[in-house]
Amino acid sequence: MHTSPNHLEAVADAYARKSERENGGLPFAFIAVLPQDGEMVEAVLGVAQANQQGYSPVPAAWAHGTYAEMNELCDELNAKRLTGDMAIRIIASTMNGQRFTATAT
Repeated sequence: MHTSPNHLEAVADAYARKSERENGGLPFAFIAVLPQDGEMVEAVLGVAQANQQGYSPVPAAWAHGTYAEMNELCDELNAKRLTGDMAIRIIASTMNGQRFTATAT
């Protein structure tokens, strides 16, 4: 697995600022995703914004590896910022599933 911890922290900070600016601070979760066309890696990180369709992939240069490795990294990153099942609920809300609403855990 290739990761750049400084970039990952920068990504989390950038998405937090973007969320505040564009979406009133809607939460987001990291998710393992397939790379963009042309990126010769198995999996990369993606960012899922609550109640927004789809996800935004993070450049493969910042983090890539096997799907299992990226999934584990996402779990670690989400555990630092989210509580309970928030990541699962945020990700589901991006797939036209149940809308995400923050609840006490």
